[in-house]
Amino acid sequence: MNNFRLKEEKARFAREEAAELERKLAPAKAELAATLQRADKMTKAYWIQSLSHLAGLIASGSFEPDHGVTYPSTDEQQSGSRGRDQFQEFVTVTLPRRGFVLSEAGSQRLLYFVLAQAFSENRADLANPETWKIAFDRLYSLQCFDETANAPEIGYDESQRIVEPVIEQPAPEPDIEKIDTSTREGAAKARAIVAKAVFGPHGEARVVFNNFRSHCRKVFGIDLDVQQQKEIVNWFVSNRRSFLSNSWDEMRVNLVRRRILPQSCLTEEEILANSIEDEDTTSYQGRRNLKQEIIASRNRN
Repeated sequence: MNNFRLKEEKARFAREEAAELERKLAPAKAELAATLQRADKMTKAYWIQSLSHLAGLIASGSFEPDHGVTYPSTDEQQSGSRGRDQFQEFVTVTLPRRGFVLSEAGSQRLLYFVLAQAFSENRADLANPETWKIAFDRLYSLQCFDETANAPEIGYDESQRIVEPVIEQPAPEPDIEKIDTSTREGAAKARAIVAKAVFGPHGEARVVFNNFRSHCRKVFGIDLDVQQQKEIVNWFVSNRRSFLSNSWDEMRVNLVRRRILPQSCLTEEEILANSIEDEDTTSYQGRRNLKQEIIASRNRN
């Protein structure tokens, strides 16, 4: 079995193993989803209670932790004015920019909720603006703010919302593996992508290509000349392989077979694999040659 077939078998085994693991994990995932759903219901049931009741719980030191999301945490002392500025900034500036308006009661509910997360086992950081954002989104998603009262705890004003400017990202390079290189236009496009990826100043594959050259020099004692480097690029283009894929060994073996790279660029395992594939083991001489090759391989190791 040559290296290419061996890799295919390993890939197939990995896929089957992943599928089997997914099958075994399915019941656990379903149970986890059900547990999180129950936790959401319990969190909502607790935090939709009246503000007066929640105030009494907080005053008595009863801090109900929320395990549905993760908050930025801290081991620092959380007392005094810690988090006061972040709370005011979030309620008066950040939320209105998103179009939301919290009443005094809504702000109080958010404050109680965050205090509970800060002084419970969650140790949520009151001074971290992200804590207030996560807490608000959590209460809002669970519909904990009272919107049915005469004075709703939360409102929405589209006119206050500030739309953040969208920064256009440059269009991603097309995937070379999806380009039809059988056409002249496709081949030219693939070569342009490869040239930019390998030889461009910011090409992602540049480091990988240079590492391969260093590997050949250190392991096989060969400095790749210009023509050999071009053939490497041509192989990746014609086979529609990404330079960031795990195709380097396959390419190297192929170029040795085509005598572009010397035989010395093969490992002992690859030499033996080629011998097994090329030898006619149905004849006596073929079996004899193969046996000698195996012995020679063991001696070289």
